[in-house]
Amino acid sequence: MNSLVKCTGTKFNGLNSNEGTNSLMRVDLDKWRAIDYNERLKKELKILERSKISDRNKNLILKYMNYRLADGVSVARVHREIVSLRLLCEKFGVELEELDEESLIVLLAKIETYGWKPATVNEYERDLRMLLRMIGKNELAGRIRVRDVKDNDLTREDLLTG
Repeated sequence: MNSLVKCTGTKFNGLNSNEGTNSLMRVDLDKWRAIDYNERLKKELKILERSKISDRNKNLILKYMNYRLADGVSVARVHREIVSLRLLCEKFGVELEELDEESLIVLLAKIETYGWKPATVNEYERDLRMLLRMIGKNELAGRIRVRDVKDNDLTREDLLTG
């Protein structure tokens, strides 16, 4: 999808400003991304490698990453999920494979009372639930209630034509 994007001048007269005249550039919106999520994922994998969490947790998070990517989940979403799982392990010292009902309740209480915004709590709990399902702990995963936020159904085209 090609679209014309209007370049506006700033007081710095950037590369596309043509000294105050407005110009149009052709941008391939299917290829252009403001954020390189593949690069972010690579950086997160390096952070995970250097993290002080156990090797078992590191391997499980890597397995989860591959599981989600193979399932067709976007790189951006998977990046966010593995960051959440790593931070849960670092902040609360949890061993993901050893979670049982009692330790899950303690972990969920810590997540709920840590002081994060509700959307962040929701993300962490959703990611933990998905990981528990992947390792076959469906009964534990069912104990996690995730409050899904309603989507406003905006598309890229809605934003460009607004």
